[in-house]
Amino acid sequence: REAAEILGIQALLHRKPRALSGGQRQRVAVGRAIVRKPQVFLFDEPLSNLDAKLRVQMRVELKKLHQRLQATIVYVTHDQVEAMTMGDRIVVMRDGRIHQVGPPLQVYEHPVNRFVAGFIGSPAMNFIPTTVQAADGRLTLLADGFRVPVPAGRAAALQAYAGRKVIFGIRPEDITAATGPDGRSAIEAIVEVVEPLGAEVLLDLRAGADTLTARVDPHLAVRAKDRIRLALAEDKMHFFDPESEQVIR
Repeated sequence: REAAEILGIQALLHRKPRALSGGQRQRVAVGRAIVRKPQVFLFDEPLSNLDAKLRVQMRVELKKLHQRLQATIVYVTHDQVEAMTMGDRIVVMRDGRIHQVGPPLQVYEHPVNRFVAGFIGSPAMNFIPTTVQAADGRLTLLADGFRVPVPAGRAAALQAYAGRKVIFGIRPEDITAATGPDGRSAIEAIVEVVEPLGAEVLLDLRAGADTLTARVDPHLAVRAKDRIRLALAEDKMHFFDPESEQVIR
């Protein structure tokens, strides 16, 4: 009864399993675990079979349950949104190997390699092959369709890569429409697709042979085939070794 009260399923106790909805069955399954009073819960992709709306609802309920029980929960998921919204600490794994462990924001802002950078965040981080050019004491990233000066604070780390290739990474939310004629880290691109999402707009762009995604203000007046000037947040740039795929710091 106590577990049923915690999960708000008292009215369902008389029903047969076949009479329960997907979300109700998930609550019952969690209730079976609660009555055993374990020290650690293991949830193995518990929301994978639910529709999108119910997944959001169950995420909230599971977070409330965690706060109420104050128990350790190991939550296995392939959904990075679930990992970011529900975890106090994230363990990013691939092929049975741990790549990074840390609080969600730390993993998001400081990924240790290209895999973690591409897995955490939605839409995924943009990755662009570039060559580091050294001239007049400055470093510049040369891509197929644009060039970006290396921020002064990152130049020391990239000095050893002068004349070599690196993978340049930047998240869609760190690309904005350039409002002025200046800006050291501004590029031009062609808008291929505009995806309005209400609170934001996703732009699928092409700069030379490279494609990238930007998350911009919904009131930005832009259409497909427009040429747009974009500003790249210099303090949000990421650089990866093309062979090891490890971050360059």
